[in-house]
Amino acid sequence: MSSPSLICVGKIKDAHGIKGELYAFLWSGKADWLSNFTHLYLNSLQKERLSISDCEGLEVERARPHKKGLIVLTKSIADRTKAEENKGKFVYIPESWLVSKRGDNYFLHEIMGFEVINGEQSIGKIEAFSSNGAQDLIIVNTNSGKKEIPLVEAFIIRLDFDKKCLMMHLPEGLLDL
Repeated sequence: MSSPSLICVGKIKDAHGIKGELYAFLWSGKADWLSNFTHLYLNSLQKERLSISDCEGLEVERARPHKKGLIVLTKSIADRTKAEENKGKFVYIPESWLVSKRGDNYFLHEIMGFEVINGEQSIGKIEAFSSNGAQDLIIVNTNSGKKEIPLVEAFIIRLDFDKKCLMMHLPEGLLDL
């Protein structure tokens, strides 16, 4: 039996205070799953998904929202020096914590692999995500290479989970950038 899949949700930005707390920056800026948070899974590699066996699991003593992330105290990190050793590692949580209900906002990983259709034309499939600070970007593998497309309401016509496609109306010339 394979271990559950983990999703990358952020990165350890720094130590916080002197008692071994970590500041974890979260890509989404929030942690709706905080009530489930019993273990902090870390890896120095950033991948969309990893198995639990590929990550270092640290038991969480307490965690609280802070700025665009969390302050986390684990049971095994007792001082700032140990906390600083984790700076730059990526934060993973179980994929099962990130499943939206129909009608709710969706999690980006749920649209991975979806076909992107601009008007009537298929332009490719979503293969990764990024951010420019102001908005999420989908990275689409098109015939002319990888393109970053802003994932904003103004461009989205419809998201069809049954057909696994994202219908968009993109401004003329956006794909030429």
